[in-house]
Amino acid sequence: MLKNKEKELQLFQALFEQSPLSTQILSPDGVTLKVNKAFQELWNISLDSMQGYNILEDEQLAQSGTLLYIQEGFSGKAQEIPSVEYHAQETFGEGKSRWIGAYIFPIKDEQGTIQQIVLQHHDITDTKKIQDKLHEEKERSENYLRTIYNSAYDAIFIHDLEGNILDVNDKMLEMYQISREEVPNYSIPEDYSSSENPLDKLPETWEKVLAGQPHFFEWIARRPHDGSLFDVEVHLKRTRLIGQEVVLATVRDIMNRKQMEKEQQALQQDIIKAQQHAIQELSVPIIPIMDQIIVMPLIGSIDSMRAKDIMRTMLAGITQYRAKIVILDITGVSVIDTGVANHLDKTIQAARLKGTRTIITGISDAVAETIIDLGIDWSNVETLRDLQTGLLVALDRLGFTIARNNDRI
Repeated sequence: MLKNKEKELQLFQALFEQSPLSTQILSPDGVTLKVNKAFQELWNISLDSMQGYNILEDEQLAQSGTLLYIQEGFSGKAQEIPSVEYHAQETFGEGKSRWIGAYIFPIKDEQGTIQQIVLQHHDITDTKKIQDKLHEEKERSENYLRTIYNSAYDAIFIHDLEGNILDVNDKMLEMYQISREEVPNYSIPEDYSSSENPLDKLPETWEKVLAGQPHFFEWIARRPHDGSLFDVEVHLKRTRLIGQEVVLATVRDIMNRKQMEKEQQALQQDIIKAQQHAIQELSVPIIPIMDQIIVMPLIGSIDSMRAKDIMRTMLAGITQYRAKIVILDITGVSVIDTGVANHLDKTIQAARLKGTRTIITGISDAVAETIIDLGIDWSNVETLRDLQTGLLVALDRLGFTIARNNDRI
């Protein structure tokens, strides 16, 4: 039995001396009893320098707060082996500063009484430098991403999968005119409750997004304070962010775009109307020849719509120029049908009601044949072969004569 104990002590002594961890054995009252070679190398001290050193009286450890940790290990009440990281400076060596990781555990006898305290250290300075660098890089990256996040043109919402808001960017606060403190009380259904919005489709849309289908739609948002409505584009997408499944919502204010679209549509309508008016004037022109005589030359095909325009334009011209005679020249009309002939008849009758006589000139052979074939009766309409003849007749009707002056040198 004694030999076994001796072997165990020899084995412990060998492990103690050869351990790569700095190891310090202390008495229950904190006095250093023994240190290994790794301890002497770590702290750059000799064993003689440690004689009588009481760790519980170390001011450096007390100032760093590490002494409380050591006292906990000395008490033997800790459920697990206490561990700590602390910044230490050599007490006995060259005064170098370094980061130390330490473990402390008591050695007890069979009755549970603490006989000795084992304190192990290892230099973690290089590890801490790497950790600090990684932490700085992480902070730099987070700040960079946070800057982009808060500088985004669109409002950004981060929701959990139940729809609760986890975070928003600064643009959201600006767009909805609320403070960050008010965000937890913000409710999408309440603020999107205008009658223009299909609220009944929102749950269905959310389920599709949760299933991995990104969704894009236009919405009418409402600011919670003043109730003002504004048009937005919403893009919903499920994604993973910082180890958590979330739904990312980007919201873009499109009020200006909508207003521009309305203005463009109105402008387009104005352009169309102006074009139609210009075409109408070009297709149905009124030419005042002299007092009480106007000419309306018609060119191209005439359909029912254009025939109505001819009537309106003629009546307006009669009123404007106080015309007694209208010459309707159809030299440029190659085709005429029953409907158009009827409209022209109505036009002539309307002019007659205003006290104006109508003369039709320039009837082509094809139009004349069509009128006969269709059985259209224009016997009560004054028709002449060309515009020149029509002008002479019109002047004669009004009592005007044309005379040529003798040439003078």
